[in-house]
Amino acid sequence: MVAATGVLVAAIYYVINMRTNQKMMKTTLETRQIQILKELNADISDSPDWMRHTNNMMNMKWSDYDDYLSKYHSIKDPEGSSYRLRVWRRFNQMGWMVKDGYVDVETFVKYVGDFPPQLWNKFKDVILQQRVDFNFPLWMAGLEYLAGEVDRFRVENGWGMKTEDSSRARVLGDAGD
Repeated sequence: MVAATGVLVAAIYYVINMRTNQKMMKTTLETRQIQILKELNADISDSPDWMRHTNNMMNMKWSDYDDYLSKYHSIKDPEGSSYRLRVWRRFNQMGWMVKDGYVDVETFVKYVGDFPPQLWNKFKDVILQQRVDFNFPLWMAGLEYLAGEVDRFRVENGWGMKTEDSSRARVLGDAGD
């Protein structure tokens, strides 16, 4: 009887210990995901000019790829081009992190936001043409994936898809007011 009680206590201790370890591992994983996102996003969002650059980037207008190049190529617009590439690359990296399972999309949306679909929609045609020009099918594929996953997450949570027009309308105060 004493031996059976000892085995039972040991089994209960083992189960409690395993559950505690699982919770700690989950917390560690969540903390690491947040650290990864914060590190990747730091050089963009910590810049004092990030909002100006982001607004400039999202307000760019062009009629086709040649028009884009004539206005925004790195030779014509080195500062804007540098910032744009930095933003694209960061979201591309974050997209690969989500795709590869290092960061889940819910954590991404909570800690970074839901900007990638707007970014992708704005520059999709340019990036797709660059894939052809560079002969690099994976060019910004992480960004494309992330935009799709963020939109999927938004739809699953009843928020609808993110579009440039709907977001800008709310921000600019012209959503049918």
